[in-house]
Amino acid sequence: MRKKFSTTSYVLFICLAFVLSSGLQGCSQYPLDTCLVTGKKLGTMGEPYVHDHNGTTVKFCCEPCLDKFNEEPDKYLAKLRK
Repeated sequence: MRKKFSTTSYVLFICLAFVLSSGLQGCSQYPLDTCLVTGKKLGTMGEPYVHDHNGTTVKFCCEPCLDKFNEEPDKYLAKLRK
């Protein structure tokens, strides 16, 4: 009985690892390759600055863009919904 449990656990672990490494990444992939505020391509100024706004992931070309975003978040979030 123990061997069956170990084999089942191993198979479930492999399946979970596969889903987490490939399946979920595709589902939650960020839809834009540009900064919501400046329109610059993400990564051109170093690693994008990632912000969680009420459960929504938002990426900027740099941290100072967050201040601009916070002035009118609905304006910028509309770009994510297109």
